[in-house]
Amino acid sequence: MPIITIPPVLREKLGEDGAEALVALLSAIDREARGEVLLLAEEKFERRVSEAGERFERRISEMSERFESRLTEAGERFAHQVVEMGERFAHQLVELHTRLEQRLSDLEGRVERRFVEMSERFEARLGDMQEEMERRLAETEARLNDRLSGEIAKLDGRITAEAARLDQRVTEEVGRLEQRVVALDQRMTEEVGRLEQRIIDLDRRMTEEVARLEVRLAETKADLLRWMFIFWVGQLGAIVGILLALLRFLRA
Repeated sequence: MPIITIPPVLREKLGEDGAEALVALLSAIDREARGEVLLLAEEKFERRVSEAGERFERRISEMSERFESRLTEAGERFAHQVVEMGERFAHQLVELHTRLEQRLSDLEGRVERRFVEMSERFEARLGDMQEEMERRLAETEARLNDRLSGEIAKLDGRITAEAARLDQRVTEEVGRLEQRVVALDQRMTEEVGRLEQRIIDLDRRMTEEVARLEVRLAETKADLLRWMFIFWVGQLGAIVGILLALLRFLRA
């Protein structure tokens, strides 16, 4: 909102109150004028918007009608083309089917002929291979028999040689074992003699120790008897002394 200024001459003539009232009046007039201008602008804008909307709707309706007509025409053309293509495709399929059947029949005849030829050739080859296998088996069997006889002879020779070696080793080991047994017998006799000598020494020592123990027991018995006699004599002396003391005490 613009600022309204009043000239000084008019302000002097009207005074401060009049100037302020004039300013308020002018501002009110300005506001009303602006409101009217805005209303007019809004009305014009609404009319233009409504006119533009009507024009746009008319154009949209026209364009939709044109588009629908074109779509119908294109659909009819596409349907016609589809029908034509379907007829062509069906005709081509029929032709391909007939051609394939003819080719399949030709191939079946060829396959059957080739199968018969291959079966005859295979049977002939099988017969030849069977004869060759039988001949080879006979040859290999003869060779294996010859090799087996040779190997058996070699094994017999090796077995006899190994048996002779084993017999010789067994005899040698038996001789060594007999020598060891003799040496062990000699050692055992020596050890038995030593043990007998030790047993004799132990018996002699035991007899000596027993004699010593008997002597010690006799001495201990004599000492015990002596000390027992002394003990009993002392006891009797003590008892006699006690009795004499009692008698003296009683007499007194």
